[in-house]
Amino acid sequence: RAGARSVAVLSWYNAQVIELRRRIRQVPGCEAVHVGSVVTAQGSEWDYVVLSTVRCADQGPVGAPLGDGGAEASRRREAAA
Repeated sequence: RAGARSVAVLSWYNAQVIELRRRIRQVPGCEAVHVGSVVTAQGSEWDYVVLSTVRCADQGPVGAPLGDGGAEASRRREAAA
């Protein structure tokens, strides 16, 4: 069993971070779980990390690709490395 301080929930998207943080803080015992963005978590360490890879477009069907990925996707891959 892991203590809450050894767990992080990370997302690429700030809006998701806000929503995840709100929901996780409502769960008893999870108040100390770190919830943040991948970019701001660089250099930190936790025993367990949950990475949200879900994203949502305002248009198109669920799961449809967003744009061409281009420079933004490349930058995010580099940040994760």
